[in-house]
Amino acid sequence: MSPRRRKQTNRQYAPPAKRSAADIVLRAFYNGSEWRDLSRLYLAEHPTCENPECPAHVAGITEPATQVHHRTSVRADFGRRLDPTNLMALSARCHNALEKRRARA
Repeated sequence: MSPRRRKQTNRQYAPPAKRSAADIVLRAFYNGSEWRDLSRLYLAEHPTCENPECPAHVAGITEPATQVHHRTSVRADFGRRLDPTNLMALSARCHNALEKRRARA
């Protein structure tokens, strides 16, 4: 069986992942209009990557921000989820790197 077919078969028969109540609340928040509106507004006001460790920033190049990141995780402090001082505009590369680092911690 080819790897592609095996992947499709595994997906087909794999039981659905069980989600915790916190995961359901977070998914609803990130799919909600409050977050979408705030993140669009924040990106409009902060169009470039704000990560001081951004490779482009270090090289003196401005990289466009495409994602909004919570400095303090929403899981850690749900009350700050819409606090603009808890947000940071990031490029996709920087956001992925920060999320990977956060997942390891």
